[in-house]
Amino acid sequence: MPLMRTRTPRRTARIDIWKGHWATLEPVVPEIHEYLTRTVVEFDSGDPLGHRMRAARSTYLTPVVQHRQREGNCVVRPDVQILPQGLVAGVCEWLEELG
Repeated sequence: MPLMRTRTPRRTARIDIWKGHWATLEPVVPEIHEYLTRTVVEFDSGDPLGHRMRAARSTYLTPVVQHRQREGNCVVRPDVQILPQGLVAGVCEWLEELG
């Protein structure tokens, strides 16, 4: 009797490219969001030198926002991840690797 292979369904993601050099990724993929989160240096006032530096996690490259869309007669607001258009090709490769 041959072995029965179960196929895991492929997940789908949608990338829309907009004017203004940005794109949206729907649904938000946690692995992509975490990969594009960067450690940056933030400056605050204080200390004897007049400022202090600290490391902080930043999603300035890819914030998650609600994006209005029409579905039939309704308006829905799903969460989407904003991407700079320059990262779309890399994100597509990462999505392929994730399945």
